[in-house]
Amino acid sequence: SVYFSWIVILCVGAFLILTISNLTVGFEGYLFSDQYVTNNSLTVWKILLAVSFISVLVLSLEYQKYDNLAIFEYSLLFLIAFLAMLLLICSNSFISFYLALEAQSLTLYVLAGFSRKSELSTESAIKYFILGVLASGILLLGITFIYMAFGTLNFVDLETLYATPGLTNSLSELGVVMVTIALMFKLAAAPFHVWSPDVYEGAPMPSTIFFATVVKLTSIIITSRLLFDVFAFSNAWYPVVGACAFFSFILGAFGTLQQTKVKRFVAYSGI
Repeated sequence: SVYFSWIVILCVGAFLILTISNLTVGFEGYLFSDQYVTNNSLTVWKILLAVSFISVLVLSLEYQKYDNLAIFEYSLLFLIAFLAMLLLICSNSFISFYLALEAQSLTLYVLAGFSRKSELSTESAIKYFILGVLASGILLLGITFIYMAFGTLNFVDLETLYATPGLTNSLSELGVVMVTIALMFKLAAAPFHVWSPDVYEGAPMPSTIFFATVVKLTSIIITSRLLFDVFAFSNAWYPVVGACAFFSFILGAFGTLQQTKVKRFVAYSGI
C-alpha cells in the first residue's frame, strides 16, 4: 500500500540522516574480512543515492494508485534494490561485487515486469532478463580470467598487481576487457544499449524513473571505481570505453531526436 511506501521512505530518510552524521565523523575502514570498504567519498555517493531514491519513491506515490501498483511488494522491491546498490558501491572484492550486482539485477527484472496485465511490461522483463544474464555471464567469465591470472579477487590487491610491471599477461587483460564490456551493458552504452529502449518503454513509470536515475547513478559509481581505481594501471579497457563513448554520442544524440514516446526518449538520452 501507499502507507508501506511512506514507511520505506522514512526508513531510507533515517539512513540518510545517519549517513550524513557519519560523514561529519569521517569513519573509514574495511568490513567483513575486507569484502566491503567505506570512506568519505563513498559516503557522499550513498547520500546522493538515498536522496535520489527518496525523490523517485515520493514522485511515484500517486502513480501507484493510478496504475494499481499500490501494493507493499512494489515498494519492498525498491527497498531491496536500494540495499543491494549500497552493498554494490561499497564492495571491495569481486565476490561481494558480483553477489550484490546479481541481487540488484534480479530485483530490477521483477520491477520491469511488475505490470502483469501489460504485455509490454512482460516483454520488457523477459528482454531485460535474457540480456542481463548474458552480461552477467560475460562479467563472471572476466572475473574468472582475472582470478586465474592473479589468484585474488580483492580490489586493493588487484590494483597493486596491475600496477606492478611484468605481472600482467594476456589472460588478465582479457579479464579486464570482459568486465568492462559487462559494465558498459549495465550503463546502457552503445552498442550494448539495445535492451534499454524496450525495457524503459514497457516497465511501469516509477520503475522507468528508477532505472534512469538511481540505477544509472549506481552503475556510474561502480564503473568509475573499477576503471579508475582497480584497473587504473591497465590499458586494456581504453579501446572498449573509447569505442562505446564514440557510438554512444552518435546513437544517443540521433536516436533521441527520432523518438516520439517519452520513455524511449529518456532511454536514448541516457545512452
